[in-house]
Amino acid sequence: MKTRKGENFQRKMFVMNNLFYAERIISSKSLSTEHKVSFRYFKIEKGEVFRDSDLKFNYFLFVCKGEIIAHCNRFLNNKIGEGEFVLLPKTSQVICKFAESSKILLMNFDTLHSVYDRQMLKSFQGLKNRVPYNFFPLKVKSALQSFIDLLILYLERGLTVDHLFELKEKELFILLRGYYSRDELVSLLHPIIGVSNFKNFVLTNYKEVNNVAELVDLSGMGRTAFDTKFREDFGMSARQWMLKQIAEQISLRAMDPSVSIKDIMQEFKFNSPTHFNWFCHHQFGCTPGKLLQNSAEKSHKMDI
Repeated sequence: MKTRKGENFQRKMFVMNNLFYAERIISSKSLSTEHKVSFRYFKIEKGEVFRDSDLKFNYFLFVCKGEIIAHCNRFLNNKIGEGEFVLLPKTSQVICKFAESSKILLMNFDTLHSVYDRQMLKSFQGLKNRVPYNFFPLKVKSALQSFIDLLILYLERGLTVDHLFELKEKELFILLRGYYSRDELVSLLHPIIGVSNFKNFVLTNYKEVNNVAELVDLSGMGRTAFDTKFREDFGMSARQWMLKQIAEQISLRAMDPSVSIKDIMQEFKFNSPTHFNWFCHHQFGCTPGKLLQNSAEKSHKMDI
């Protein structure tokens, strides 16, 4: 039986379930990457909550009014206030609670249209180890605010043309280069610096397969070449990485106060309690029951 808190949680999830999804999502099934970009503007009531265990795109989130309390992967309870913005990277596990009635602008993108912008990201690779990543937002500077105001005006008039969005993406990165320091940009863009076509392919398609062998087949590469490239880009084997992704998704799912161990086992296709118990001990260092207890404590801290 669901508690009132659980019912409220589910209602809020239903209200927000389209926040990070554009009307048309194209699934890339090969190593050739398609460019996808769109902008959307939302007005959101105080107390609404959004959760997603696997973002399909990268997102810039601009808070035009209000405040958001955000959990993104291992970073908990970061505040993104009015006049600030942050990057939510592809495949992230995200919970956003709107602490106040808010207005937000979202830009979703996959790979960047501009060769110059892609080269900029490549040039930042040597700085990743020097500049820490903390999922901290940046302040919206005056030129960027003018860009946002005009874009919202376009969206409110229904000007949602693909070519316009591509141009605005390029303009946004021009403004970022012109008004923010290299260290600020590296901190903001840290998760997408050094993402190759191969890595983007994996991030896009790993949830569409049941095991590593199927992902290898989908890539069209030989197993040895795939394994070598995977270790180069991810720093671990494909099996280790896929188990880690499942663990992160389970960790976020367990923050739903209405979820049970049985629910998680069914959703993530564990064939027995023994199998799930083994997984929890290896990935979380605890029993399934302790995992739910720890996750409930995190959920309580975010008041969801």
